Amino acid sequence: MTDYAPTVLVVDDEEYNRKLLELLLRAEGYFTHSAVGAAEARAVIATTPPDLILLDVMMPGMDGYQLSTILKSDPLTLHIPIIMLTAQLDRDSRLAGLKAGAEEFLTKPFEAAELRLRVRNLLRLKTYSDFLQKSQ
Repeated sequence: MTDYAPTVLVVDDEEYNRKLLELLLRAEGYFTHSAVGAAEARAVIATTPPDLILLDVMMPGMDGYQLSTILKSDPLTLHIPIIMLTAQLDRDSRLAGLKAGAEEFLTKPFEAAELRLRVRNLLRLKTYSDFLQKSQ
């Protein structure tokens, strides 16, 4: 058995949201990094690629849709699962997130149990995908 714990990057311009998400994730045994916006997120990803990204949609400068599109167009970050988080409730926002490459989309306020399950499931899928890629 390995001692490896997945790393989750939390990208949100609101400090309260970052701290809450990190608290929930650390309680589940994940390592976390956080970033205030897209530029900081890209710097973190370049030095310490995460296993999953929780990405706020509405941020100053580059929004979550734009960042997701950039990450999904780069072969080095293409396979990092993204869960978008937003207070926007409309169908078009959800579709825009999925079109930008996000694997999941959660509406704020989110339920902690749902977030934990979605993170766990996406990390499980990434583990299988990584294993398959290495065995080819």
